[in-house]
Amino acid sequence: MTNNGLVLLHGWAMNAAVWSDLHWPQTWQNRVMAPDLPGHGKMQESSAVDSLQVLADWFIAGAPRDRIWLGWSLGGMVLLQAVASMVAQGVGPLPPALVLVGVTPKFVNDSTWKYGIDAPVLQTFAENFSDYRNGIQRFLHLQLGNSRGQRALAAHVGRALLERGIPADFTLSSGIEMLKNLDLRPLLSSIPMPVRVLQGSRDRVCSVAAARYLVDHLPAGEYISFPHLGHMPFIEQPQQFAAAICRGWV
Repeated sequence: MTNNGLVLLHGWAMNAAVWSDLHWPQTWQNRVMAPDLPGHGKMQESSAVDSLQVLADWFIAGAPRDRIWLGWSLGGMVLLQAVASMVAQGVGPLPPALVLVGVTPKFVNDSTWKYGIDAPVLQTFAENFSDYRNGIQRFLHLQLGNSRGQRALAAHVGRALLERGIPADFTLSSGIEMLKNLDLRPLLSSIPMPVRVLQGSRDRVCSVAAARYLVDHLPAGEYISFPHLGHMPFIEQPQQFAAAICRGWV
């Protein structure tokens, strides 16, 4: 897959600024793109989106098919929906590979799924973002840690996210409703390409068990662990993160 490059898709309430500290090989120069999800970042004025399928269709329309698609958290769920839709409709070409970072096929626990979070926890998580500026800093501190260096890193990332744009209230609330109801387990067997599942061992948002479920149910899944890291390994260890993606593909 030499020279393919990447398309990076962020998660709920974030924007493309989360990728700012990543550096890629010279062979991928000018072949890495990172759009904002509709309603986020520089796309905050775009039309309201309230379903994963609409997000998937938006992504399919704009993403180069010859590049590796990488999605983090909700962004990874969008990619799974996008590929499954393309396969079901016989639309091609498909991307050569996927990378899923901190992704679960189902966020909320029920009688059939115990690897997610309980619905009240997700609701509390959403309420923390009623004041976005404070909510984003609280989230980053929770994910990145509380040492002096980690606090400085959280402040740096928070400033970059805020400078790129604050999502509208509807974007945040509709995203939470999606996360409450999504169940992508039935789609996993239809994903034909190689998929690298990158997972922080201390991720408090998407569990190790959920990531391993993905690998076990994808036809060509590969598990890569980041020991002692949380939901944002690309921020905590950007060099190691980039190396894990490039290995064998550059």
